[in-house]
Amino acid sequence: MKQALSGRFAAAGRGNDDAQAMRVVSSDDPSALMRIHEPSVNLVVWRRTPDASVLAAWRDGSPAGSTVVDGIVRPGALHAADEPACAPSVRDRFGVFAQDVLVLSRWMACIAGCVEVRARLVAIADDQCRLFHVDEPALRILSTYVGPGTQWVEEGVRRERLGMGGLPADAFNRALLHPGAAVHQARTGWVCLQKGDAYPGNRGRAIVHRSPPIEGSGLRRLRLTLEPSGYCRYGPP
Repeated sequence: MKQALSGRFAAAGRGNDDAQAMRVVSSDDPSALMRIHEPSVNLVVWRRTPDASVLAAWRDGSPAGSTVVDGIVRPGALHAADEPACAPSVRDRFGVFAQDVLVLSRWMACIAGCVEVRARLVAIADDQCRLFHVDEPALRILSTYVGPGTQWVEEGVRRERLGMGGLPADAFNRALLHPGAAVHQARTGWVCLQKGDAYPGNRGRAIVHRSPPIEGSGLRRLRLTLEPSGYCRYGPP
């Protein structure tokens, strides 16, 4: 099914949703990630297409169980940083994923104006974060190395119901979304750069998203999360 990867919130029939006139930018060009600083953009999707050998290496290198690898990366301190061998601590922690962690950490450092990036690699086999929600961190990169990618909704959200408790997950998601609201999903390897509530001027405008439900399907996911650590400029260079 063809999925539109950009667009604006509907101009009518959404009540308070009209105040959240945000858009998603989708591109094959990684430089489009810098557009996250545009006031009307709350998600940029870099639709990269890793070749078959990279995808196979990611699958083969995927840890078993609910493994979590967590660490701080300092991209500016790495020389000849295209090579994980130049950063043994990153290589040792992230293994076959080290080079990609370095590449995406450099992007995050440039975009956020920070020195340090927190990198977290998580293996998932359950319905972690199956509720649609928004994130607090000002900027966050999500990229799924194995399995289905992050899902998001661009329009048709009753934002006043975000965080509402007391309902089962499926009932909550139905209550949050208007009938017919389209749910979009990233492909394996795509890079989703989200603008959260803590980004200056973005409170109440963050992208609504979730992890896809996979429990009982036999599927597993391996997801990388990157966030700025320490002081950030939160603006274009």
